[in-house]
Amino acid sequence: MMDFGIELNMAEAILVFLVSVFAGFIKGVVGFAFPMVMIGGLGLILDPALAVALLIFPLFAVNLLQALQGSLSSTLSILKEHIRLISALLTCLFLTAQVVWLFPDGILYTIIGIPIGVVAVLQLAGLKLRLPDHYRNRTEYVTGITAGIFGGFAGVWAPLVVTYLVAIDKSVKHFIQAQGVIYLAGSIMLIAAHFRSGILDGDTTIPSLVLVVPSVAGLAVGTALRNKLNNSKFRTFTLAVLAVAGFNLVLRAILS
Repeated sequence: MMDFGIELNMAEAILVFLVSVFAGFIKGVVGFAFPMVMIGGLGLILDPALAVALLIFPLFAVNLLQALQGSLSSTLSILKEHIRLISALLTCLFLTAQVVWLFPDGILYTIIGIPIGVVAVLQLAGLKLRLPDHYRNRTEYVTGITAGIFGGFAGVWAPLVVTYLVAIDKSVKHFIQAQGVIYLAGSIMLIAAHFRSGILDGDTTIPSLVLVVPSVAGLAVGTALRNKLNNSKFRTFTLAVLAVAGFNLVLRAILS
């Protein structure tokens, strides 16, 4: 047996590391979907609570590195630009997490998964969705509130954030770094929440920290690939992953 604070046989340990590398790779290319890949992959062999525990520190690490993919001044500028979205997201995430039992996950996954999947597919088919600048402030609040509610109830907020960032049509650099800044704030709250919940403890903290290494390695490879993509190919790749994320939520709803 291989011991990373939990007992895994060789095949299980290899799968856990490969899933971490692949999740980091996808995150490096498009800037999101790390939790989707990690939970989806680790959930095949591990208890769901353990899969979440192993996700937490790698998620923090890849979000931190993504948020810092530029100068410190650009990171702070993005934080200031999207502070409305971040504040609304964290507030609603905290509040709804306290009453998570009110709504079944399946209903929430369906509500969020279908429209996001459909919008991504329509954009892949050629529909151009752009948000006028004069709607940005109120849309940031709406996005943050909605993402926070779904994050608190169902642990899902990235697809809504990505849909908003695609709609404001910023540069690839801004798109990637903005995701890192927004998700970093959420992952910090996630660490605090799960130390309190008991999911992170002496048995799970060490293996979660170990998985930072393969996750960051995958992130580096994905980032290198992203830097070789032109804007059109990057947008197509991003929308394809977003469509998969949306319909993956519907599948989770069906199976829940």
